[in-house]
Amino acid sequence: MNKLFVYGTLKKNESNHRLLKDEKYLGICKTQDKYNLVFDRLPFLSEYPQTEQIEGELYEVNDVKLKELDIFEGHPFLYERKIIKVLFDNNVIECYCYIYND
Repeated sequence: MNKLFVYGTLKKNESNHRLLKDEKYLGICKTQDKYNLVFDRLPFLSEYPQTEQIEGELYEVNDVKLKELDIFEGHPFLYERKIIKVLFDNNVIECYCYIYND
């Protein structure tokens, strides 16, 4: 199983959450490092400038779902799936996150 951090339309009560509704929700967490969360037509996380820790949701997804999300997010062209560290339940956890490919 893969851990996945989401921060935009894949979160609960957002427009694309249907893609994660059957996946295991682990809880709320925030990025260990600082990123820039931009709201244009769609929200996207950028590595520069580094402005703040970003709060989001953590899920467990299998390899099939991860590949489906890669297609949905336009990986590796529009968004790139990268490993980041999040603070979750008083621990630092490595997980995947889709970061805008700027």
